[in-house]
Amino acid sequence: MRIYKATDLLVLFQLCLLSLAASAANILLPFNSNLTSVSNWTLPQPLDVLPSDPFSFRVPQSSQIITFSRYSRTLKREDVLACLLEAALEVIEEVNLGHDGPIDTEEIQAGSGHSLLILYPDPRLTWRTWGTTISGIKNFLTDYEFVDCDFDIELLGYRAKFGSGHLVYH
Repeated sequence: MRIYKATDLLVLFQLCLLSLAASAANILLPFNSNLTSVSNWTLPQPLDVLPSDPFSFRVPQSSQIITFSRYSRTLKREDVLACLLEAALEVIEEVNLGHDGPIDTEEIQAGSGHSLLILYPDPRLTWRTWGTTISGIKNFLTDYEFVDCDFDIELLGYRAKFGSGHLVYH
């Protein structure tokens, strides 16, 4: 039997919630008259509930800050959740393989439907920190609005960013 750390179990639990939300999106989505039909998604949508641009978001229960900026259009909720789930599953796979050192690639992509998450990691960014970032992105979008945006990853006490990326419509 495999023994998991508490943080691994928390991430697995969050992934289960994400996958349930993505699979039951039609049930969980309340009607929102501010969204236009899917056929109009190539045009920028009005954004009513977003914070200032840029906005520094502290990821709950961590020393991580994600600065979000350049909001432009509303994304389909279930596409974004499936995209974040794909990225989180990659993190879990890497951590379970014992690869929790720095991410050794120049770009990571995860996509679903019309949503694409792109990360450009700094050589110091670890897989666990990227996992925390994914959770923070989900929290931010859930608190405000599912939109495409840019983001920078920072840790308290460090001046330089640990990575940057985009959540975009494609």
